[in-house]
Amino acid sequence: IEGVGLKTYGERKDVVDCDRPPCAQGTAALFTYVPVMFIFYMDFYFTRGFANAVLSEQSKILNSIKAAESIAKSLAAFDLDAAETTLLQIPLPQSLHDAFSEILENLRSYKPFLPVALFEHHDEKTQTRRPAPQGEVAIVFTDIVGSTSTWELCPDAMRKSLHIHNKVLRCCIKEYDGYEVKTIGDAFMVAFDNPEEGCRFGLLAQKMLLEEAWPPELSLSPRCPQIKGTWNGINIRVGVHYGEVDTEPNPVTGRYDYFGSNVNMASRIESAGAAGD
Repeated sequence: IEGVGLKTYGERKDVVDCDRPPCAQGTAALFTYVPVMFIFYMDFYFTRGFANAVLSEQSKILNSIKAAESIAKSLAAFDLDAAETTLLQIPLPQSLHDAFSEILENLRSYKPFLPVALFEHHDEKTQTRRPAPQGEVAIVFTDIVGSTSTWELCPDAMRKSLHIHNKVLRCCIKEYDGYEVKTIGDAFMVAFDNPEEGCRFGLLAQKMLLEEAWPPELSLSPRCPQIKGTWNGINIRVGVHYGEVDTEPNPVTGRYDYFGSNVNMASRIESAGAAGD
């Protein structure tokens, strides 16, 4: 102030100007770095978001791979229910889902014509699988007589009849504790511990097939006459032979297969028979 000798606020270094707060310089610096910090934050935010998205997709892919592996193993083991459960519970790429669904549907369609052993799934804690007979074994072969011509004349009826035939024979196998080795077309190969059980199996199968209700169209085939008490529906022949066998596990089904002269003799006996033998 003139006359007093006091300097103005702007001229004195020890007086703070209220119109210019002390943070002005720091604020200017802050605004200088805000764009840099904003860019850094946005970069971090989007990078983290991208990383999370990648991890999420990676997790989905790994789950799909595990699910596909589980379904493939179930299908290979013919455990169709387990495969279907996994297919319904875990989302898969549409093309892969459709492929597995088609395989599952095909296996269900062919199930009546495949060995029942393929579809046996036992809880080891409560059930045991019938072991394959070893050493001296009764080998049994069965075959439908005239099946080729019957298929040509009435394929729809023959398809239904084959399902009935397979069901009956497997019921007889179970009745005498047989071991279903495999099916070859409409022929069965079965192993029993002794020849008595093999023969009883053959007799029971002939009796039960005679009592079955067959599709009426089957009568179009001369191989399937309808004679009450004597002939009814499809006819089979059965060959049995008892002796030493060589065994070897099938790497696909896990079931044992049989080889040797005893097997050959059983096959020849069956081939030499006629309908009802």
